[in-house]
Amino acid sequence: MIWIMLATLAVVFVIGFRVLTSGARKRFAVSAIG
Repeated sequence: MIWIMLATLAVVFVIGFRVLTSGARKRFAVSAIG
């Protein structure tokens, strides 16, 4: 059962990381630098 939770967390982390790097990171970098 534990591996199911770990797999779910891994998937959520990867998806969230991809979303941040693809979209929000650009705006965040611009706002942070600017």
